[in-house]
Amino acid sequence: MMIMKTDKASLLMGELIGESVEVVKSTQRAQIGVRGVVIDEALKTLVIETKNGEKIIAKTGAEFKINGVIIAGKDIMFRPEDRIKKYWRKFDAIMRRR
Repeated sequence: MMIMKTDKASLLMGELIGESVEVVKSTQRAQIGVRGVVIDEALKTLVIETKNGEKIIAKTGAEFKINGVIIAGKDIMFRPEDRIKKYWRKFDAIMRRR
């Protein structure tokens, strides 16, 4: 059973591959409205499987709606493994202060 990530923190700290995504803002107008499932992620791009095939979307200048949560491309502008480490460290530091 897949658990749906519905808050920004869990999306930023988790894996994006397999998540439903929609491009809601982009410097490339043709990319706005692209919907599908993330099938790959790199430092600067997401690869989205759509009804019309795979689309490579730049994270720079884009905003994504992932499971109903808006995420700015600049917030995920890391290699997936680095992004997960970064946000887990922040989360861990916050929890230790409590």
